[in-house]
Amino acid sequence: MTITDSKKDGEKRIMSKKANLKELVDLDELQSIQDSFANTVGTSSVIFSPEGEPLTGFSNPTGFCSLIQSTEEGRRRCFHSFMAMSRKALELKEQKILYCFVHGGHFVAPIIINGEHKGTMFAGQFLPQKFSEEQLTGIRRIAEEINIDPELLTKEAKRMRVVDEETVWNYSSLLFQIVCVIAKLGAQTEELNRAKDALQKAHDKLEIRVQERTAELAERNKELMEANRRLEKQSKELKDMQLATLNIAEDLDEARREAEKAKKQLEEMAIKLERSNRDLQDFAYIVSHDLKAPVRKIAMFGELLEESLAGKLDEDEQENLQFMIQGAKRMQELIDALLTYSRVHTRGKPPERVDLKGIVEDLKEVELAIPLEESGGEIVIEEPLPAVYADPSQMHQLLQNLIANGLKYHREGVPPVIIIRGKVEGSMARIEVQDNGIGIEKEYQDRIFGMFQRLHADNEGTGVGLAVCKRIVERHGGGIGVESTPGCGSTFWFTVPVEERGEKRGESGDERDKNEEV
Repeated sequence: MTITDSKKDGEKRIMSKKANLKELVDLDELQSIQDSFANTVGTSSVIFSPEGEPLTGFSNPTGFCSLIQSTEEGRRRCFHSFMAMSRKALELKEQKILYCFVHGGHFVAPIIINGEHKGTMFAGQFLPQKFSEEQLTGIRRIAEEINIDPELLTKEAKRMRVVDEETVWNYSSLLFQIVCVIAKLGAQTEELNRAKDALQKAHDKLEIRVQERTAELAERNKELMEANRRLEKQSKELKDMQLATLNIAEDLDEARREAEKAKKQLEEMAIKLERSNRDLQDFAYIVSHDLKAPVRKIAMFGELLEESLAGKLDEDEQENLQFMIQGAKRMQELIDALLTYSRVHTRGKPPERVDLKGIVEDLKEVELAIPLEESGGEIVIEEPLPAVYADPSQMHQLLQNLIANGLKYHREGVPPVIIIRGKVEGSMARIEVQDNGIGIEKEYQDRIFGMFQRLHADNEGTGVGLAVCKRIVERHGGGIGVESTPGCGSTFWFTVPVEERGEKRGESGDERDKNEEV
């Protein structure tokens, strides 16, 4: 094979390479999401390739569905039914709720990356209402066709739970949004791979040119040896060597230009990756926002169920129902905490002159009045507190979180005393919130500002409060930290500007919510 043939084969191989969903997405991660989702909402799901190959396993299949697929004919009929629903959803290019050959409902959504159909997600099976007698008659006939005991299949059909289409749509649409986010990351990975291929192609071209010129130089060397034997051709051979050298210089210069072009492409990819990181930063907000309604419904209907079954449940059943309701309420708290964290930037207000003493006085009278009374605590303000230039509502939230922690984690038998002081250091104000509580071990002092970091075994709190404090301070261009001695207390400090500074404003929270609804 010649060098030119090798070059053409390499280019053809790069142009023809197309990644499938297995190469773009971590299927184990998808499986884990499906399984967790199925265990939480009781809806099974699976993802097929465009050719009908199962890319993930069925999560939490119904007994009705499992029985149908227990025979070869049943599996064949299921396969053709899934493929028909997949083609229908792909034709419409949108998510649809469709029904299979045994009248079971399925949420069907095509997964399209860069205009290519990479797979289809199915979530179900479910019933919007109990099977009618006419449908049950049809199911008995189908059972005979797929070699299953009709009575056994009818029994499983009657046991299927009824879930309305709107509920399945909400659950499955959320799962599909998560799959699409992962697929989007896969598409970005595919773009990065194409950029790497382009860089490799430029490298291969340079290597091929070097090989070509090396071959030419070898030939010229041979001519020079001939010239030593034939003096009359020496002048011509020297001119040929000079021309070859110029050609090499031109080729090297062209290769340099191509390398600069490849570098520019990599820089553009870096910009895209930075944009992708911003999308990931918004991911927690989107998931929390969309999870809020179904979790609230779980808690509400759980309480209604508890009320309607009062006195009818044994102790274990009552305890399990309480666990479900408490778990849903706990998830609501976590979702609210995530929304608070994500809204630090998107819902932030323009900075203005803020009186910190006034904020503390308001907290003593309203939000912290009950904790102060219950703990017998005291809040002391060392005069004067400097005025700062910041978002008033976020300063209110920041001070509330820090003071509330001091009141909560006090030593047993010792009333909490919170001392607040401040001073100006250059263009920044350093504010300190000191308590006489239980203190924090040295090894945990850097970790407490991370998400979901809780140092105590109580069930109160979400582990997000100090992370929100850090995010607020960083939005204002300041820093935050803690100095603590176990058994003696802690001093939390943060810095914020004391004068107006330029701030790059993004879209407002209202604009963001509007975009998400679209």
